[in-house]
Amino acid sequence: MQDTVPQLLRAAGERFGDRPAYVDGSTTLTYAELHARVRRTAGGHAALGVEPGDAVCIWGPNSIDWAVHALATTYNGAVLVPATTVPVTIVGAF
Repeated sequence: MQDTVPQLLRAAGERFGDRPAYVDGSTTLTYAELHARVRRTAGGHAALGVEPGDAVCIWGPNSIDWAVHALATTYNGAVLVPATTVPVTIVGAF
């Protein structure tokens, strides 16, 4: 049983290897490619000083790159703080 996102991603990469994991327009990443890209990106995050427990904000449009950075954040044990470029309407009183 996989208990973490990194464990699930690793297992999916091994099990579904060459199957499409993410399709964005004309760009497709297989599960194996996604896992490899996330691991490289997590290494880059760590080199920049991201450590377990850090909060990492990712702001940008929905894309393969956004997903890779989000998954890489969890790979390092950091906490993802997603932000969007899409206008949001908030309904209700706080």
